[in-house]
Amino acid sequence: MKKAIASRNRYLLDKIMVKYICLSCGIADEFPLGVVRDFDHMGGKASSPPIFCCQQCGGDLYPENYKGVNGVEYKISNLCASPTED
Repeated sequence: MKKAIASRNRYLLDKIMVKYICLSCGIADEFPLGVVRDFDHMGGKASSPPIFCCQQCGGDLYPENYKGVNGVEYKISNLCASPTED
């Protein structure tokens, strides 16, 4: 029974996609949530999400919206927000 549940959960993780945006050229790419979570578990710093390399330009791909295994929510809109000038 546990194997069936684990298999179903893995199937779902591979069907749900996480959208990534290249910080250099702006191209979008998608990765299965299971793959993103696997990289997240291998982890680096909690302050940064799993980052992939853009096949178009070699730049960094950052998640559009992803809640990490550590509970931190990463949004590209927060990364790109610039401080306002007075």
